[in-house]
Order: sequence, then structure tokens, then C-alpha cells
Amino acid sequence: MEHYLSRNAQAIPPSGIRRIFDLASQPGVISLAIGEPDFTTPSHIREAAKESLDRGETHYTANLGILELRRAIAAKLARVSGLEVDGDSQVIVTIGGVQALQLAGAAILNPGDEVLIPDPGFMVYNSLCLLLGAVPVPYPLRIENGFYPDMAEVEALVTPRARMIVINSPGNPTGQLIPRESLEGLAALAERHDLVVVSDEVYDPIVYDGKRATCFATLPGMKDRTITVNGFSKAYAMTGWRVGYAAAHPAVIQAMMRIHQITIACVPTMVQMGALRALESDQGFIREMVEEYQARRDLITELLNRVPGLRCIKPEGAFYAFPDIRGTGMGSMELCEFLLETAKVGCVPGNVFGARGEGHVRISYASSREVLQEAGERMRQAFSR
Repeated sequence: MEHYLSRNAQAIPPSGIRRIFDLASQPGVISLAIGEPDFTTPSHIREAAKESLDRGETHYTANLGILELRRAIAAKLARVSGLEVDGDSQVIVTIGGVQALQLAGAAILNPGDEVLIPDPGFMVYNSLCLLLGAVPVPYPLRIENGFYPDMAEVEALVTPRARMIVINSPGNPTGQLIPRESLEGLAALAERHDLVVVSDEVYDPIVYDGKRATCFATLPGMKDRTITVNGFSKAYAMTGWRVGYAAAHPAVIQAMMRIHQITIACVPTMVQMGALRALESDQGFIREMVEEYQARRDLITELLNRVPGLRCIKPEGAFYAFPDIRGTGMGSMELCEFLLETAKVGCVPGNVFGARGEGHVRISYASSREVLQEAGERMRQAFSR
């Protein structure tokens, strides 16, 4: 049957993260591969979903999502991010942030359009471009620049076919928070070349050292040009719930909704009610989780910098470290296989995230400090031997 498969489907590479995750599922292996909070969804959110089921709320909702939830999302964006949107017409509830990204691309892109994506960056950006028949154009994020984009390098990649640029801050896999002045440079670039901006802000509450993430759509002139993508997976430890959202100009939201209604119809009702409770309840859980992540960030950075041949700058957000491994003399996949075999530690090769990820590995520190300490010691011993 392989010859029946579409070119777009065949162009999408298998997930390198899942491959490592499967290998790291062996007994005795410490897996630092998957980007998922190790915290359980807070009980009050779980209870809201149960209560919804007990009330018999098992039917379709509006395609855009429950109006009360959309208004709560709009209120959260205004309160936390300074972004004023109308929950009635400028918000759509999606199956996780990934579906929001897919709908954004499907609403804007035509076959052959070029999309500037970060490299290294979340591999879904590349795959969604290929699925939609668009052309991904990677722009480099280098450790020498703190993994921040260089405006001259980005601008040099823009052609008349460029239609969209994707921004992710705090970023996966680098964990870096793009400074406001760099975001302003990207905003000016988007305006000069008439680009639509997709700003993936799913890690926006997970920021350290008293810093705050900048919501791209709040920059001057960017509100109507930007599709803001966010979700509940990382902030509320709700990865398995699969609930996210996008905020954009009403015309864009309507286009996204038309695609959403023939593919998904709506996010399950009880899941939306859990998300509503998450937004309307005390946000202390997020603060406590971020404090713990920051302690883990400090620990893993120290441990990695003790390992011969590794160099790790301190991440500013998310829960990933992206150390430079070139000093070991090994490539990304070679090092990951070495660590699995010798140290029983699983991490992700950097080239999974793009060509410029080669020479790095991604380590998720969404594990307890005790687990991270043990993983760091195993790595140090493996290299010492």
C-alpha cells in the first residue's frame, strides 16, 4: 500500500524523540527525553471534569469552544500578557497547542509558501509545513548568540515567497527567552515583508530569575498580524488532556474554525470544563511548580557543566537544557546512544530539532532533583571511564 501514500505524508519524518523515548523505556534507564511535567494535574481541575461528566455534559459544544472558557482565556491573556482580545470572536479552543499550530498554518498558507522556523526548534513546525505543502525555511539559533535570532541572518532568508514566521519564546529545545529588543526586531522584519507571525507561547509562565515572557502580539502593530498559540499542557500539567487555544484577528479565527469543525468539531466538553476551572482558580500551583523547576534548572546546569566535554548555558525558561557536546568529539546521536548504553540515561539528539541542533542534546529536567542528581552522576562516571 505504500505507493498510495501522499507525498506530503511521506515527507513527514518519524519522531526522533519517540524513538529515544522507546529506547529509554528499558529497565533501569533514567529518561530525560520527554517534555512533559512530572507533576499531576491539580485535584481541583480533575474534579471539575468529573463534575461535568456527572452533570451529563457529554454533548457537542460550539466549534470555537465553550463561550465561558473563551472569555476566561481572553481575561487571562489581558491579565497575564497584556493582550486585549474578544473572547467571543478572537479565541478558539483546540486539541492542544499543536492543533492550534496546524489550524494557523492551514488558515494562512498555500502550497509553495515559505515559512521561517527556528533551528533548532520544535520539530512539529517543520512537519506541519510539509503536511500543508509549504516550504520550511530554518533560521539559525546559535549558542554563541545565546540561542537568540540574529536579525541579519533572518532577513537574508526572506524571499518573495515568504508568508509566515514562527517564534517560540521561551523555546523548545533551547529553553531560552528571546529578549524584547530581539522580538521588536522580528516585528519590524514581519512588517517590512508583510509576514504573518505565529507566536508559540505555550511555555510563557515557566520563566526564571524574575523575568517575564513578552507576548508578541502586544508589540506595536503586531496584534492583527499575530496568531498567538498557547495551551494548558505545560502550565497546569495537563498534557494528556489535550487542550490548547489560539487568539487572533476574527477573520483568522473564523478560517481556523471552518477547518476545525470538519476535522475535530470541538474539544471534549469535560476537558473544557477542567480548563475553565484551571483559569478561574488560584494560580499558586503554577508559582510553586516554576520555583521547583528553577531549582532543578540550577542543579542540572551545574551537573552538566561538570561532565567533561559538555558546556551548558543556563536556560531562562521552559524545562529543557541544551548543552553543547562538541567537546566530547561525538555527534548528537552517537552521544545519546553512548549515554543509553553506558550510563543508562536517555536524552534527545539535538539534530532532531533541525540541522543546527547537531552538536547538542536536549535534556528535560521535568524530573525530581533526586533523579537529576543520579542522572548527572551516571553521566560524569561514564565520561570518566
